[in-house]
Amino acid sequence: MQKIKLYLKLFLQTPKSFLYTFLKGSEEKVTVKPFNAKTKAKANAFIKMVKKLAPKLKINHFGSSSYNIGGRSDLDLFIECKRRDFPKYLKIFKNKFGDKYKRRRNFIQWTFDYKGTNIDLNLVDPKGRFFIIHKEADKIMKIPKIRKEYKELKKKIKNLNEREYELRKMEFFNDRLIEKGILPSTIFHKKIILVFIFLIATLVIFSSIKGLPGNPNPNDLNSDYWRDNGPLELSP
Repeated sequence: MQKIKLYLKLFLQTPKSFLYTFLKGSEEKVTVKPFNAKTKAKANAFIKMVKKLAPKLKINHFGSSSYNIGGRSDLDLFIECKRRDFPKYLKIFKNKFGDKYKRRRNFIQWTFDYKGTNIDLNLVDPKGRFFIIHKEADKIMKIPKIRKEYKELKKKIKNLNEREYELRKMEFFNDRLIEKGILPSTIFHKKIILVFIFLIATLVIFSSIKGLPGNPNPNDLNSDYWRDNGPLELSP
């Protein structure tokens, strides 16, 4: 029951991200590793390389490794770029990182291995919602109290499978982004769901009503025609 409540909550808050975990996530147990300074060093080296490709663009390093917190030893990098310049930099990055990428309106994402470290490289429109949410989450993680809570969460979920691991992290950030007003409260969404359920129930009730027009007389009630098509089940 608790899992169902969690799923419904996350679906109402961030439906696309929630559904994506069922496409990307697996049943395999995650491996949470202690923070390793080498991971951050790899990030800095990689950022320097990207800077040579796009010296005018700002590169952000988000995620656990940027906060000196243990995790899956992956790197989340966000390169700010105006959407109108996407074609220019897409050509540059394709030559370096390959043709396998995911493209959406406000971001282009590559996922690949770099010297044994998984990298999510995102070319993002800084005004797009995708980047804004990640940037606000980064601001939250700069608060010592929140960072400590996140460390404790990582300890609790380290034995979960990949999908549940990602969903627990999603819940953690969603709750705090809602408190800041970045994500809408689920109260509004719950009202929409209740209205939707009411309309469906009403439709089902009216579609199930059967019968004949007019008021039947005693002779009609005893006829075979009324027995078969009338609104009430008449016992013989």
